[in-house]
Amino acid sequence: MISTCAKCGSHLFEIVEQSPANASYKLWFVQCSGCGNPISSKEYFNSNVQIDELKKKIIKIDSDLGYISQSLGNIEILLRQMNRN
Repeated sequence: MISTCAKCGSHLFEIVEQSPANASYKLWFVQCSGCGNPISSKEYFNSNVQIDELKKKIIKIDSDLGYISQSLGNIEILLRQMNRN
């Protein structure tokens, strides 16, 4: 079975890098080579976007660890107070 463009009947396809209008990112479009009819899209690999996402995750983990550390400190204080009594 050969893939066929639903618009023009062509059997040739290509991958094209494009930025959607008013967007700050790129996408890969699989499209018909004959008429340009888009078939599907995939995320464009962008290391800056991935780095920003990892930074956000690290900030969240750091915040969570700060909260855990503070909670453990409070538990330690309570245990010392209990041992004094």
